[in-house]
Amino acid sequence: MKMILTSKNNPLIKETAALKDKKARKEQGMFLVEGRKMAVECQRSDFEIDRVFVAESYAGENPFAEEQTVR
Repeated sequence: MKMILTSKNNPLIKETAALKDKKARKEQGMFLVEGRKMAVECQRSDFEIDRVFVAESYAGENPFAEEQTVR
């Protein structure tokens, strides 16, 4: 499901931001990764991906697509 989150006070954002703390990670049984490379690595692993946040500047792109450098 796609959602546009516009407020830092959104409960989903707060819950996800809390994952920066060890206590929250342990309580929720989740962890946070940032960046395309880590997203791809998690997708290739046996981890279950619960949610993906993408910046507006990446809207429409596949966050799991590996970057290709064109020279």
